[in-house]
Amino acid sequence: MDFFRNYRNHIFFILMILLLFGTGCASLQTNESQSVPQTQYQMISGTIIYPNDLYFPTKIRIEIVLTAINASTGKQTPLVVQTIRNPQKFPVNFTLRYDAKEIVGNHQYVVSVNLYQEGSDRPYLKSRSDYELKLPGFTSTLKVELTAADSI
Repeated sequence: MDFFRNYRNHIFFILMILLLFGTGCASLQTNESQSVPQTQYQMISGTIIYPNDLYFPTKIRIEIVLTAINASTGKQTPLVVQTIRNPQKFPVNFTLRYDAKEIVGNHQYVVSVNLYQEGSDRPYLKSRSDYELKLPGFTSTLKVELTAADSI
């Protein structure tokens, strides 16, 4: 009787090990077959500067936009938009990630920055100009200076 009890325990133990091993192999095959090609992202980093001390009694948001401009048609297409809500103080650092496959040789690429007060779609502050970048491969740190939107 002891022999059969131990025999059943050994069989049960072996079956459990085989079951666990089989499940692990099946899950590895599933993960490998579902792999997706990785996108090659490039980065643009920068700092937004405002020369004066500011106090905003309302909430604000900063929008940083990377735009592609078609050289032959002049059509502008936003590639990346980053929104920073309620920054504590200036300077504000940012990083834009863009897909390198979206860069076309005959396009011009610019970064612009606008600061909006809560509930408004009209910029309160904006970048002095659009900052032209040579993409891909821009490796410098971009310095964007803001000025009053009415003064531009």
